[in-house]
Amino acid sequence: MTVSDDRHYLEPYRLLFPIALLGSAVTVGIWMVTALGRKAQLPVPLYPAALHAYGVFAAFIFPAVSGFLLTAVPRFTGGILPHNGFSFTVALFYMLSLLCFVLGEPGGVCLFAFLGLLSTLIFAVQRFRASSVKLPGFLFAFIPTGLLFAAVGWLLILIPFAVEMLHVFGLPALQLEFPFDAVGRTMVFYYSISLIVLGAGSRIAVTIQASDHEDKNEWRRSLESGRIEGYLVASLIVLGFLLEFLGILGEESRSGYLRRAGGFLSFAAMFYWLVLRFRIYRMSFRRAVATGIRAAFWMILAGLMLRSVLATENVHWAHLFFAGGLALLTISVMTRVVLSHGKWDLEPENRSPFLWVALILILLSAATRASAHLLPDSYINHLGYAAFLFVLAILLWLLRFLVATLKQKS
Repeated sequence: MTVSDDRHYLEPYRLLFPIALLGSAVTVGIWMVTALGRKAQLPVPLYPAALHAYGVFAAFIFPAVSGFLLTAVPRFTGGILPHNGFSFTVALFYMLSLLCFVLGEPGGVCLFAFLGLLSTLIFAVQRFRASSVKLPGFLFAFIPTGLLFAAVGWLLILIPFAVEMLHVFGLPALQLEFPFDAVGRTMVFYYSISLIVLGAGSRIAVTIQASDHEDKNEWRRSLESGRIEGYLVASLIVLGFLLEFLGILGEESRSGYLRRAGGFLSFAAMFYWLVLRFRIYRMSFRRAVATGIRAAFWMILAGLMLRSVLATENVHWAHLFFAGGLALLTISVMTRVVLSHGKWDLEPENRSPFLWVALILILLSAATRASAHLLPDSYINHLGYAAFLFVLAILLWLLRFLVATLKQKS
């Protein structure tokens, strides 16, 4: 039974995309609560940066990744969709992660995100191993490596929380000398997601962007037929992580030479693939989704470059990578998946004013967040402004595309 015949299976994105969008509004919207709370002197966390960072990836980015992969991998490999029970289980993990965020429990946020991602990883590995379909080499180079980095990263992040729980239950406290959390965050926040973008993101974006290239057939064949190139790019990204890993072990700050060298190597590998091979400089601004993808890739590169070049401010400018890149790419590709898989007319992805405004608001949100530190006296307020713009963009997208997400056109 092929995917197209599999009408009794619910496509996973219908469950996971709404969770991801709800998660994005809640985990980013916390900065609005923080800013308003400071003004009104309410008992809210003054700077919940760690909770916010874990939450965005656990309840927004990775539910979207799981939704993409659980829907796309069966089509990549010529198999059937995952059983409904499996899809609901993965969705439940991410919902529990979001609940833990609301309760202010970062350990639970990370634990359930890890379980949701681990389930997705096992599913993808099983399907790729069982498939005889010939797939582009870069899928094998990027996607498994990215998912593995993410799973190991979440596991490392969880270790300090597990040790803390042992202490709560009265067991002897352990002294952790290895920087589990710093290594894990670096793997999850930067390297895993970069590899997944190069794999799944490129695969989906190739389909969307092909019409923008005059030599589209030759371009697609050249991009998808390479056997070694993807592995070389993935190896450079892994090498970049190893340099950062050595810097973390050497107790370097974010501005340390090894950490910045690793970040720059990762940027160089991403630049090579996205600019020289994917040709994002030739993409069109005529269509909303195409514009979103093009802008997202440039924001990804800008964020990675500034993160590696700058010193103490690099974590702020890296939000061009997070908010302007990952979030914008997620919303853009999500739009195509919803319309295409739901058998809806694709015209809204080209001309919908809701989508155009949402994309612009996300870019403004990213710029506001990345530059907030330049105004230290109103820093928290600017985080609130950025969160407002982002949540407004999500609400506009939901207003136009939620119905299309939840059901297929009859």
